[in-house]
Amino acid sequence: MSSNSNADGSIKRSRTVTREFERLYPLPAGYNRADWQIDHVIPLAEGGCDAVRNMQWLPESIKTCADDHCKDRWEREGIYSKIRILALRMLTKLCQNMTNYA
Repeated sequence: MSSNSNADGSIKRSRTVTREFERLYPLPAGYNRADWQIDHVIPLAEGGCDAVRNMQWLPESIKTCADDHCKDRWEREGIYSKIRILALRMLTKLCQNMTNYA
């Protein structure tokens, strides 16, 4: 177990960081807090940091798999790894094309 894990193996999250995010980026007036969750843009399980700069508000339905758009499910299925591979391939191709025009 790493120092970034709780006793049950789950990834540690800082309540202090979450409170700071909520202070700096409060939901606009009229939005119901129960309908929104704080999400890590780059998932902690994928190496993202537990920091304000890596957080965003997401609607409850997307965050918790209440419908077809499920960020957590995509993360668990390794979609981020697949996207990274595709992005690297695209960048490599773009760089190759740019050197052809130099």
